Order: sequence, then C-alpha cells, then structure tokens
Amino acid sequence: MSTLKTNAIQTTSGKPILNSTGSVIQVVSTKIGSTWSSVSNGTTFYDVTPYKASITPTSSSNKILVMMSMHLGYRYWEIQGRLTRNGTEVTASYGDARGSRTQCSFAGNNYDGQSTYGYNWINITYNYLDSPTTTSPTQYGITMNGYSSYAIYFNRTSYDYNTSDYYGQPASTITLMEISA
Repeated sequence: MSTLKTNAIQTTSGKPILNSTGSVIQVVSTKIGSTWSSVSNGTTFYDVTPYKASITPTSSSNKILVMMSMHLGYRYWEIQGRLTRNGTEVTASYGDARGSRTQCSFAGNNYDGQSTYGYNWINITYNYLDSPTTTSPTQYGITMNGYSSYAIYFNRTSYDYNTSDYYGQPASTITLMEISA
C-alpha cells in the first residue's frame, strides 16, 4: 500500500481546498436569545450560563477563532468580562497588568452621570484566537463582573419592562472557527 503526503491540496487557480495552514476547517455558530442577570460584588466574575458554544477541534495543533457579539446591561458604571474555555478563564486573553486594575478580556463603561441608572446598555464585539491544544469537545463562554454591588445583565437591561415601544429583546452570538496550523 502507498501513502501520499502533501502540505496542501489546491485548485488549479491556486486556492487551498484541504487543511492548508490558515484554512478554515469548520465553523460553529450559536445564537443565544435568553437573558441572564446577577448581582455583582465588584471582585467576583460570574459565569454567564446561557452564553456558550462548543466545537471539537480535528487536530490539537489547530487554533480556534472565537468571535463574540454580546448585548450587555449593567446597573452602574462599568462591566468587565473574561473569556472562558471549558469553564476556566483564559488568562492569556487578558490585558496586561497595570497597577491595581482588574485584568480582563474586555470591558465596557457607559456611565451616564445621572441619578437614575439602569438604562445602560452596550454592545460588545470581542475576537480572540485561542490555542486549546486538544481534540476533545471545547466549550467557550464568558464570565462577567460589575461595579460594586450593582447588577449585571446579559441580553437585557435593568429596566426590563414589557413594552413594544422600547426595551427590545436582542440575541447575542458566538461563532467558533477552527483554523489549521
């Protein structure tokens, strides 16, 4: 029996068709329409339980491009988020240590300077190229932290009234792409 080995297979126009370095091997996209909320304590990061997507890499040397689009609400000042892989925060995704600031993957601040809070709503797009080094099912998600003891929200705001005039109900998405190494 013979074995054929090659670095890449291409079409006659030179486009890769099978597992060349940097090729997209598979794509998983998940839409999350449910809501979540938690009271924060200013130091703990809480698992946003409905916001998850899973992919099973075909090679342990391949990378996973994580693309997130989220609708987040918070009661006051700021929210911070961390990328998770299989329930563990991915510390390599954090910003650099700087003074006493909390390291995180992404942050949002929409302080309105008013005496009434709760309308704050931000859309966050976050991308990260991860190296999970596994061929086992791999789940991605986020944890979130809010300012002091104020609440934090996913796919909703604090003032979550049931009206057709405003307070729309959005969906957030996670797209995972396996990239060949």
